[in-house]
Amino acid sequence: MKRLADGVYAEVDSNLQQCGVLRLGKSTPRPVPVAREASLVALAHGLDDDDATHDALYDELAAEGLAGRGLAPVDARVEKRLAALGAPFAWSLGDDKDAPRLVEALRQSRAVRKLFYKSFGQTECLPESAVARCLALRADLGTTDADILLVGDDDLLSIPLSMLGFRVTSIDIDPVLIAFLARERDRLGLEFAPRVYDVLAPLDDALADRFDAVLTDPMSFYDCQIAFLSRALAVVKPAGQVLVCVHPYGRRMFERVMDALPVRMVRYRNMLSAYSYYRYSENAYRSDLCTLVRTEGPLPYAPGDRIPFEAITTGRLTWANHSGLTTTCSRLGPIRRLTADMLAGAIPKTGLGYTVVSADEVAGTLHLHLVHDDPAGRVTVRIDPAAAELSIDAVPHTPAATQLALALVQELKAKNADGFAMTGLSLPAMVLAPPG
Repeated sequence: MKRLADGVYAEVDSNLQQCGVLRLGKSTPRPVPVAREASLVALAHGLDDDDATHDALYDELAAEGLAGRGLAPVDARVEKRLAALGAPFAWSLGDDKDAPRLVEALRQSRAVRKLFYKSFGQTECLPESAVARCLALRADLGTTDADILLVGDDDLLSIPLSMLGFRVTSIDIDPVLIAFLARERDRLGLEFAPRVYDVLAPLDDALADRFDAVLTDPMSFYDCQIAFLSRALAVVKPAGQVLVCVHPYGRRMFERVMDALPVRMVRYRNMLSAYSYYRYSENAYRSDLCTLVRTEGPLPYAPGDRIPFEAITTGRLTWANHSGLTTTCSRLGPIRRLTADMLAGAIPKTGLGYTVVSADEVAGTLHLHLVHDDPAGRVTVRIDPAAAELSIDAVPHTPAATQLALALVQELKAKNADGFAMTGLSLPAMVLAPPG
């Protein structure tokens, strides 16, 4: 195959009129004129060795060691880099037997794409996070005999979802992405239907009330969430599910979104997704995954409405939008050995109606995931003994979550005789609701 050399990838931002190629670990791109964007994209994705369509740019890049021929479709160096970025987030997959093959396939497809295409605000998540979303969908539905719609698919979820046996349709406004998905579908021998589609346009009648579930990852601004979820709820069957990503800073905003939509929340997965949308570098962006069920009621945007462009481009994220409670203890004191079982044992003693649904330890960090008797309540407790840090995160915020944070800390403090003490407790007043 004729393509960019191993460890070399492309980035395109038509909005800023910028294109270039970069080597892994380097921050300065080799510029490529925007007029040659099509050639750059083609070389990033790869061409047959005898395809001379884009040889003008290929010859220039090959002379600089940035492109070559006779190469395998998958860039092994990019694949290795993605594996390193994703390793800290393997906890989100649990011990699911399908996870390894799905992650491998998705990682390889990302190592074929080798393109960061910023013209449509694409923010790809790591392969581990993408597969975690697919497994979450399967768990929520309890079957793979279902029709799934992806509203936006820069995360390439159509690949692992179709490998699991779902019937998948993916829509995206980006024709470059849709063409790549179609090619990967054929390369991998899968069946799914990628389609260029603008969600701002009036809804295609053929999509209405057709799908068992919809997945989407819009920007965490109120108007953008309302726009994407209006379309998602219009195409899902009655009582169907919509899984949507929400930035942690947008949790308070998302409570207003739910108030405006005919939905009921059934599950909230904290910090499920991590991202790699900028130059294969470590990225602090995270998102939660919320599962909604469609109920009766009108939508903010009817299926026949055209959604204004401003609805998906206006907004901002700040800590003031955060609806969760985050409690951090900066010191755990002398630790004999704090285990997940020890922490889980403290939960029922608080008497606040929380139940541990899972507990795991990854790279020395303990994760406990709790639910409240109220299905909407969700708490994650994380302990990093090496960093001497404990955090309790609750969403949506409720007085019960605040009480749990305080009671749990007190319960753990009471375990001084077991070999550790906790000091330096900080409860940010800005996110604590007043009693009652």
